[in-house]
Amino acid sequence: MLDKRWIIEPLNIIDATDTAAATDKAEEILLRIRGIAPDEAEAFFVAAGLPDVPEDPSLMTAAE
Repeated sequence: MLDKRWIIEPLNIIDATDTAAATDKAEEILLRIRGIAPDEAEAFFVAAGLPDVPEDPSLMTAAE
């Protein structure tokens, strides 16, 4: 049987009472885990190379 354990560093604790800071901290942690530098973060979150999708009025009606 595999014995897996999570190791949580004290710096990774997020204070959920400050939602803006918690979001920034969670983003920072996730990027660091994936080995993405802070200056590469925007490129990570922006989907490059995807074609523009025309708006479909029937889908907009369904979404409303």
